[in-house]
Amino acid sequence: MFNYNHLYYFYVTAKLGGVTSAARQLNTSQPSLSAQIKNLETVFSRELFRKNGRKMELTEEGHRIYAYCKPMFEIAEELEEYANGKDTLKRLKVSIGVSSEVERPFVANVIGSALKKSNKTAKPVVSMISQTEEELRRSLKFGRVDFLISDSPVYDNDLEVKAVYTMPVVFFFSNELSEELQIKAKDPLLEALKKSSNHLALPNGTLRLRQESDLFLQKKKIKFNLVFETDILASIIRSVIDGVAAGLLPLPYVLKEVRQGLVKVISPPEGLWQHKIYVITNKDHQSNVFLGHLLSVLEFESKALGRFVL
Repeated sequence: MFNYNHLYYFYVTAKLGGVTSAARQLNTSQPSLSAQIKNLETVFSRELFRKNGRKMELTEEGHRIYAYCKPMFEIAEELEEYANGKDTLKRLKVSIGVSSEVERPFVANVIGSALKKSNKTAKPVVSMISQTEEELRRSLKFGRVDFLISDSPVYDNDLEVKAVYTMPVVFFFSNELSEELQIKAKDPLLEALKKSSNHLALPNGTLRLRQESDLFLQKKKIKFNLVFETDILASIIRSVIDGVAAGLLPLPYVLKEVRQGLVKVISPPEGLWQHKIYVITNKDHQSNVFLGHLLSVLEFESKALGRFVL
């Protein structure tokens, strides 16, 4: 029989993502915490964590054990808060996984708008985690997150897409660069791309957006040289505003800068191509009010985007 203290220590370590922060919260030493997790692994005859550099990651079995103990300890925490006079039983807890390939300000705006729609007296407790696509999908399958926001489609029988948000990708550049390269907002797209082909900033090769960009430029027979590539999309926007580069990104990612007049856009109304964002859940996921709010925000944003004239 396993020790419930060891199970709770495992739960806190998995929840916080490491022994250092877990030991601090549990008010124990790291060696003592590690030893108790080892004891639990011995009882289950399974390895629950693996090291990845300096990080500790749950194994497949670790995810399964966490999925069992998470609701148990969450209910215990709520009961303790209620006993201490904090009535949190009606507050929904939502855990959101966000792919590292999705632009942060975009996600923050969407989730902020969804929170505004929530009942002021019972706002949900929302937590967000960002990991690799593989880690997030594993977390979703085993209940560590309630749903996932990603730019990758689903090829898993245990998961389903609740909504798809399509975003037109645009070619954008700064006033400064347009003067230097003599690009005009009324230039044909191919002419503008050729003028800026040695000044492009793009996502790096690990991102889906980069793969889509390369395919588009290849189809248009545009040979290009990069001045900047990164997996932090906000850095591309900054480099364009500073006049260092021109870029290719979804319109919602640069809409604020377009409206402020910081960048100019050349694109057909439907965009150069359509980039997609997926909201993904488990097939047995029970819909909740917050997820409904989030989907309605995305639907509203999609309609508003359709009214924006490029």
